[in-house]
Order: sequence, then structure tokens, then C-alpha cells
Amino acid sequence: MYRQIRLLSISFILIVMVGMVVSCSKKVQPVTGLVRGGVEAVDLGLSVKWGSCNIGAKSSSDLGQYFAWGETQAKAEYTWDNYKHYKRGEGAEKGMKGEKTKKGITKYCSDRHGYEGLRDRKMTLDAEDDVAHEALGEGWRMPTVDELNELKERCRWEWQTTDAKVSGYRVTGPNGNSIFLPVTGISQGKAVNQQKGDGCYWTSSLHTGSSYGVYSLNFDSECVEIYYGRRDCGRAVRPVMDGGKAVKEYKGGE
Repeated sequence: MYRQIRLLSISFILIVMVGMVVSCSKKVQPVTGLVRGGVEAVDLGLSVKWGSCNIGAKSSSDLGQYFAWGETQAKAEYTWDNYKHYKRGEGAEKGMKGEKTKKGITKYCSDRHGYEGLRDRKMTLDAEDDVAHEALGEGWRMPTVDELNELKERCRWEWQTTDAKVSGYRVTGPNGNSIFLPVTGISQGKAVNQQKGDGCYWTSSLHTGSSYGVYSLNFDSECVEIYYGRRDCGRAVRPVMDGGKAVKEYKGGE
């Protein structure tokens, strides 16, 4: 009888341990593909309406999915070699004559970093490369750097931690309505959620200084800034809906 009880106890412990391993595995696995819908348009009194949550999120405090800039599917790994708008030709790493033409950007390029001399001078994402448009449909898109700067300058930003222990900013517009932007980190290589204490969100605007970079929102508990990020990395996307109002051009900073 004692032996049977002992065997049952061991079996139960093994089942619990397997369950824990499976559960942990699920937590660290990135969500690939594209989760559609689930976003409402919030009027903050600005030039555009802002989404109530991130693309791929189930709630306002859920970080959602990561996307490389100009891609519409989340991935398990984020590198230049699997980035949609980049190509590495044969001999690119061997120091061969003409090496600079053997690798580079294949779309959205305004400088010397284009593949085989490409300079299409596209500075804003086309609808076909905009994950917000792909996930939510007509009228939805990723915000421009001008619209992001408007959100930064015209709204009140208050650092909060939700009941679910998710930190981020409660952003309140001029009309009193608000949205919540959770910390997201980024995905680079196979590592998920690097920079865990930061919020990192894409705009649809290519950086004017280098075609390898894109304007983005970066924040922590002490600072909110418009910066730029490598376009092959995975970042969160907070969508906007066209509001038909003019927005002031962003001219400062990085």
C-alpha cells in the first residue's frame, strides 16, 4: 500500500513538472504570424484617433506582437538575413571589389545603403507593408513621426503600473480621453523582450539620417523620447486611424 502511494506521489510530481516545463515554454515562445482585430479607435482630440491596444494584443496592457519595420508577420527571429527589405549578395562579406553594392536595402532607401545602388527615396511605408493596415483594414495604419510627436507634445503622460503588474504610460489627450502604452522591449535575433523596462514602438517614417533606421517612440519611467531603431528588429505597433486633421511637422531631435 505504501509503495502504491509513493508511486502515485512520484507520478503526480512528474506530471506537475512536465506541466511547468510546457507552461514555461509557451511563455518564451514568440507569437508568430499576425493576430487581427481587437482594436478600437480612441479620440484623444488630436489629428488622428489612436488604437486602444497594440497590434496582436488582447487588452490595452498586453504588449501584443513584435514586427520588423515594413513586415506584416511576426517572426521567431529578427535579423538582417531574414528581413524582407534587405538582400545580401554573393561575396558581400569577402571584401571583394564592389562590396558596397553586394548587400543593402531593397525598398525604402534614400542614401548609399541601397542594394545595387537603389535609391527609391520612399520615406513612409506603403499600405502593403503597413502591419496596422494589414491587421485592421481600411483607415488604419502605423503613425507617422509627426503624429507621434503630436502625441508626445500635446498629451499628459503619467507612469502607471496596472493590477496585472504591467508598467507603462497613461496618455491623456486634450479632450480628457486616454490610452495606455505598456512597456514592450524589443525582439532582436532570437532574444525576445530585450530592454524589458522600455516601451519601443514603430512609426511609419524612415529616419532622415540613415535608411537603416526608422523613427520610433522610446520611453521608460523617467523619459519619453522620439529616437530611431534598426528596422530589422522587432518592435510593437500602436495603430492610428485617419482623422482628417492637419498635424505639425516634426523637425527636431534624432
